[in-house]
Amino acid sequence: MDKLLSEIRDLVNGNVYGDYISAICVFHKDSTPSMLVNEKYYNCLACGANGKTRDLLNYLKKNPVEKVRLQSPKFWSKLVDMDFEEISWVAFDNLKKNSSNQYYLEERKINEMRIPLRIGFIEGFYTFPVFNADRDVIGMVARAGKVIQKAYNLRYLAPNKELQPTLLYCPNWQRVLSARKIFLVFGIIDAVSAEICGIPAITGTLGHNIPIELFSGLRKPIFIVPDGDGKDKRQAVELQRKLGWRAKIINLPYPEGCKDLNDILKTQGRERLQSILDKIYIGEK
Repeated sequence: MDKLLSEIRDLVNGNVYGDYISAICVFHKDSTPSMLVNEKYYNCLACGANGKTRDLLNYLKKNPVEKVRLQSPKFWSKLVDMDFEEISWVAFDNLKKNSSNQYYLEERKINEMRIPLRIGFIEGFYTFPVFNADRDVIGMVARAGKVIQKAYNLRYLAPNKELQPTLLYCPNWQRVLSARKIFLVFGIIDAVSAEICGIPAITGTLGHNIPIELFSGLRKPIFIVPDGDGKDKRQAVELQRKLGWRAKIINLPYPEGCKDLNDILKTQGRERLQSILDKIYIGEK
């Protein structure tokens, strides 16, 4: 490791990931490793502080910080003074102002949905508001950014059941309610990927555990689309049993190296995903 980076790592108790480190940001009250530092530059994904790594080292030498032991992120408890509507707008504005944080959405090829779905970024997490058919925010799901994923092996967070019961996440209720049939997928990003292709899709805010009563208003065929790695098979079969005549499991012809809809979108492009989904959606009854 570069000597400069090594010095900074020791001063902030950073975690090493290849040619960069992540650490608690020293420029704001931070409890998750929001600051990324490489040999030349540093950038905080939460507050936006950035500059040259040499300048950061000089700052730390003049303003020593207490070494912090990283703890599991207390995401929802830190936002307890805001309701979901307010959080959604604060996070949305954060992401708009700090466009460098949009890299994850760009990598996933879903950045075009940032505005219509009001995707935001706060405290190291990407936020996905859960809307009802009237476009009211009734809940939220948070997707961990890369730094938190690596530090805590954590992907999604949803509020506890006291704050938010399990809900259906739908990128476009108008499309779903007017459609003759809909797709049920097992992930927020996959539902967004289907919406990009104009396919009506829903998913659960807690992934596989979707209460059957949430489908009471959807009296139409539901195509259950499990991931290609087989992890969703048991849940798909159970949902099909509970939904009865409405449900049919669809095993998509996933290209090699792809296990879900977003993998196809990310690696093979929109046209490829569109052709696969259209063929199933139009051809199946």
